[in-house]
Amino acid sequence: MKKQGGSKIMGIKLWAKIKLPYILRLENEEKYEIELPSDEEFSLFRVSFFPNSDNPDNSNYLSEYREKSCNYIEIESIVKRFNYSDYPVRNSVIYNSYEVSEIDTTEIFKLVKNKLNIFLIELSKITKMFWITDISLNPISGVIGNRTDYTFVEPDTAISDNIRSYYTINDNYMEEVKRKEVKPINMDILSVFRNENSLILKPIWHNYLNKATKAMYSSENEEFIIYCAISAESFIKQLIKVNSNLKEKDIVLEKLTEVGKNQMVNTYFKIILKYLFGANLIDKEEVLHKNLLDIFTLRNEIMHKGYLDKSSFEKVGINELNFEQANLYLSRLHRAIEICLNLFAKNPIK
Repeated sequence: MKKQGGSKIMGIKLWAKIKLPYILRLENEEKYEIELPSDEEFSLFRVSFFPNSDNPDNSNYLSEYREKSCNYIEIESIVKRFNYSDYPVRNSVIYNSYEVSEIDTTEIFKLVKNKLNIFLIELSKITKMFWITDISLNPISGVIGNRTDYTFVEPDTAISDNIRSYYTINDNYMEEVKRKEVKPINMDILSVFRNENSLILKPIWHNYLNKATKAMYSSENEEFIIYCAISAESFIKQLIKVNSNLKEKDIVLEKLTEVGKNQMVNTYFKIILKYLFGANLIDKEEVLHKNLLDIFTLRNEIMHKGYLDKSSFEKVGINELNFEQANLYLSRLHRAIEICLNLFAKNPIK
């Protein structure tokens, strides 16, 4: 319950239950709790790990897992930058909560996610649970992971486990994403597979485009860039290989591909395309060539530094790699591949 005398601590307290995308192993069937050191964003940051107990209060119980498993954690944090008095109060006989705006809620979740992920990665190193990975902030609703239960209260509010009331955000991009090319399964689609020649392996570059798309919807920015670059490189190399297999030995092409090992975009998507097909991305849509240069620049930043930061984004002229920017990179990559395929189709090998 709330302490008497009113709140004297500045900031706002967030209580959040976060459903994990994986299972953590606990030594015993009990709650484990750790208060992490305060920092410039948080005066309090407490993480609790709950066992998979079969009791009426545990709505996250999963019967297929052992009791000494943890599938959700609870965060109790006091965020310094935001003040509870700036938001409308929701009165309750138990405790008062506050209606924080969607924009501020998302920003607070970002701060929590960042600190939590640093902790989880360090935890994975010690425990050797290699499946522990960053929990993303999904771009559709701003929820941490696929489900977050949360409430905002005054910083000195203490609430017992059995009287908490939460808002709940569920987010699963596989159900919610609106993309015009996504088609629901129907009998017309299924009937295509009656043809004995319908089940064919997709090119590997297409698989990496799918991986990039999933990474984008999970806010896995580094993975997104890496998968985009792999897809682009795999695609253009396969296209050139098909072309070279259909022609007699071409010494010029061999030299260009050798040089292209260190200058992928300018060699393959500019010089070699022009050499083979008489046109390249600059001739068709120059922005697509710049888009590829940006992707590979960011890929190199990850390879050389291990991460993306403000200086990485400055190199490609953006402020941050958010969902909108990633979606722009991806749509332009799709368009670049489409144009290259059209160039190939309109220039049959003789």
